[in-house]
Amino acid sequence: MHIEITQIHTITSEIELLLTEHRRALGTDINIHNQNEEISTLYTAPKGTLYVAKANNQIAGCITITRLTDYNCELGNLFIRPNFQGLGIGMQLCLQAKSFAKHTGYRTLYLTTHKSLEGPNSTYKACGFTPCTPYVKTPISGYIYMDYVFVEDDYIKNGILQMILRYFKYQRREQYR
Repeated sequence: MHIEITQIHTITSEIELLLTEHRRALGTDINIHNQNEEISTLYTAPKGTLYVAKANNQIAGCITITRLTDYNCELGNLFIRPNFQGLGIGMQLCLQAKSFAKHTGYRTLYLTTHKSLEGPNSTYKACGFTPCTPYVKTPISGYIYMDYVFVEDDYIKNGILQMILRYFKYQRREQYR
């Protein structure tokens, strides 16, 4: 199966439909069409970006990156349509988003997920995301907060600083469960 990942610059009706399916799958059925301008602002440059995966020329899924600060961004809306799940599309989208964030100059990529979302959560872990303290003002019960830290440093390349960061996160993990 041929899979193609494309950065989207304008929100079309096909993309609106995909995002609507995503909201319905999460149980937050809202009318995306009425929020097209807000979505275009959040998920297109300069505030963010949207990637869409196509499998055999059919839209299969998406992922978004939204700017939080000059150095931090947030990963969101990882969604794969049910008939395309299990093909590694989520992993490809996640890796593309990480690459974009790194090359854009972000230092930390955050995400919020729910503990019930087993598929996306295993993808995030496989992509190197680790649990972190909530980065939002009001944490919500049942949600998991994760991050991925980009650091161009010999210590990171050698794995030393990464081990230290993971150790401290591991030591503090209980207070966020």
